Amino acid sequence: MWKLTPLTSRAMPKLPLAAAATTTRSFQSKTFQDHVQTATMSDRTEQILAGGRHLFPLLPKAFAGVKQIGVVGWGSQAPAQAQNLRDSLKGTDIRVKVGLRSNSSSLPKARAAGFTEESNTLGDQNDVLAESDLVLLLISDAASVSSYKDIFARLKPGATLGLSHGYLLGHLDSVGESFPPSINVVMVAPKGMGPSVRRLYVQAAQNNGGTAGINASVAVHQDVNGRATDHALGWSVALGSPYSFPTTLGEEYKSDIYGERGVLLGGVYGLIEALFRHYVHQGKSPAEAFHDAADSLTGPLNTLISHHGLLAVYDAFEGADKEAFEAAYTSAYHPSREVLEEIYDEVASGNEIRSVNMAVDRQARGFPMLATLEHRWMWKLGDELRRSRDASKLKLHPTTAGMYVAMMMAQIDVLLSHNHGYSEIANESVIEATDSLNPFMHARGVAYMVDNCSMTARLGTRKWAPRFDYTLTEQALSVGGDSKTPLEKKELLAKFTSHRIHDVLNTCLKLRPDGKTIHYSAERIIGNGSFGVVFQATIEETNEVVAIKKVLQDKRFKNREMQIMRQLQHDNIVQLKHCFYCNGEKPDELYLNLVMEYIPDTLYGVARQLQRSKQLMPIVLVKLYIYQICRALGYTHSMGICHRDIKPQNLLLNPTTHVVKICDFGRYIECRVFPLHVSPSAKMLQKNEPNVSYICSRYYRAPELIFGATDYSTAIDVWSLGCVFGELLLGSPLFPGESGVDQLVEIIKVLGTPTRDQIEAMNPNYTEFQFPQIQAHPWSKVFRSRTPPEAIDLIAKMLEYDPI
Repeated sequence: MWKLTPLTSRAMPKLPLAAAATTTRSFQSKTFQDHVQTATMSDRTEQILAGGRHLFPLLPKAFAGVKQIGVVGWGSQAPAQAQNLRDSLKGTDIRVKVGLRSNSSSLPKARAAGFTEESNTLGDQNDVLAESDLVLLLISDAASVSSYKDIFARLKPGATLGLSHGYLLGHLDSVGESFPPSINVVMVAPKGMGPSVRRLYVQAAQNNGGTAGINASVAVHQDVNGRATDHALGWSVALGSPYSFPTTLGEEYKSDIYGERGVLLGGVYGLIEALFRHYVHQGKSPAEAFHDAADSLTGPLNTLISHHGLLAVYDAFEGADKEAFEAAYTSAYHPSREVLEEIYDEVASGNEIRSVNMAVDRQARGFPMLATLEHRWMWKLGDELRRSRDASKLKLHPTTAGMYVAMMMAQIDVLLSHNHGYSEIANESVIEATDSLNPFMHARGVAYMVDNCSMTARLGTRKWAPRFDYTLTEQALSVGGDSKTPLEKKELLAKFTSHRIHDVLNTCLKLRPDGKTIHYSAERIIGNGSFGVVFQATIEETNEVVAIKKVLQDKRFKNREMQIMRQLQHDNIVQLKHCFYCNGEKPDELYLNLVMEYIPDTLYGVARQLQRSKQLMPIVLVKLYIYQICRALGYTHSMGICHRDIKPQNLLLNPTTHVVKICDFGRYIECRVFPLHVSPSAKMLQKNEPNVSYICSRYYRAPELIFGATDYSTAIDVWSLGCVFGELLLGSPLFPGESGVDQLVEIIKVLGTPTRDQIEAMNPNYTEFQFPQIQAHPWSKVFRSRTPPEAIDLIAKMLEYDPI
């Protein structure tokens, strides 16, 4: 077992062009036309703009005639959009200026983000409205409805008004008014929350672009000077949108308000309530009913749809389960369609918008708008169950899946009947549900999902969820409620399996950005040092426990630890799951967060526990741990990567499974000269490229490092491993020196005085050869008598002066 193979000589899609189709949504841009792609979606084509940082040099041309972009508001979208625009336009003559009321509580937040009165990037809202050439109106729906007349009056002729939601148009349509005829009106609607728009923009900036970001829908509602399209697309590109999809302002507000009242929020809420009662009435325990109704939907069903589309759900069932899916689908489609048709009519007619406006008015008179959602028994039970939920035991439930897919398909068909764009339909019926909203419910419950949305969405959910609940209970889940004949059911299923939405989703899934939104909840600090802080955290969407290493990022350099960890995929190396950037308290502070798998202990911690109890580690465990570390080092060294800080603290250990994983490919403090600075430890060694010698923790430093070598090899890791090996056998460090010189003395006590040839092999440039002549101490006398001789022999081969 100990006779290991030596580790070193010391001892060891671009989119296809589309054919002509019946309906084409397109961009006509003077600036970006060469970058517009044509996407085939079933029987239609849509032109989309693929963004990226390589388009930033085109922004001054896109923003022709714009000297100042005014960002009005500081809610969810405004902070992200203002900062992204500012960063994208850096080095141009275009100013980005935030406009807020003089008494706004958001003024300190805007200043903290780098917008100040002194730099003329922060000012009074009315002044910014009047002086800006492009005004991004990013205030709440209620605020826009109450103040639009004053806002319109302040805009200068020829200015471009930018919106991120079509709600204001819906209100104007409902009261018979319109936008001023002297201005451009455009929309860029990012398909995600504001913080994600900023976070993924920063992530893309640190990774030379990529496709991290939030896709956006773009609309040109009114163009008075021929510049509106370029202004809109320039805005979307500057926000960092990986892809921009065409829509209209009218279609956007109808599909958005309709979608959130339908399957995105109100529909799924009502469906789960109905299914929960149904399963309880069938005799399931409340816990089983909740898992089958809620957890199954937001867990495995949501994941399957997100990754593979709707048809994959049908294909996942066989036999009796497939029959149950078919029965659920055919019973739920028409009741869902009935409610969804009514919702669309209410939105398109303006009734739904008037309802929201009236609710806001009632609140102003002292009547509360929102009832609390989580006080119902079912959702209280869910909160208790989530604390002990085992995600691996959640299964697809055919009835839940059938009814949920039926509701999605009904929503899709309603939007198709009103000629909405395919990409918009896919997003508002499927993608936003699976990738954004359902994960919130899975992590924290329905209230957490609904009440993280806009007031408009929150009101609509509370209004329409009970309608879905009642209708599905009466028509789909009651005995005799479904009166369709077998032929009608067969035809309904045939329409589902052959539906064009499946091709549309296949295309849209390919256009999704790499940077999927994930939410973390930090629980406690598990590491703290000069490099930064390590937190134990939970992924809210899955309840998975992870470790997050947060380090201050020097914007001048790339993070080597992140680059190296992305290359390493091995069972005995801690895995990098994700990474993201966040801002610090100061405007120029940027932190990198490395999300890694969580391992509960370290080899150091376990060894210390044994030491305190005056016990030695069992030989069988020493063998197992050293074998795993050898495998990991053999892998990293084969890729030319040297860890340069192997020590028990950097060897994570699961005491239950006894799996060891190397961690911390990050940073050490280098203080050879003032001032102190931090440098990466792990490195891909290059021939004839000098390396720092002040590396590796003291007890585990190879002698060539102590001798000041800069042209060393991965053999320094093998020396460190030999020191760890010996420490596990002895129960204490092999070479416990208090300084570099002291460390060398401890090594000489065991290995004897190095010869001139050995010193030259370690560092040819070392000239101080005066050492007392000490004979080598037999390794057999260093360890206890019962130590296996094979183990001693392996350590002796690892701990040799000559690294070659």
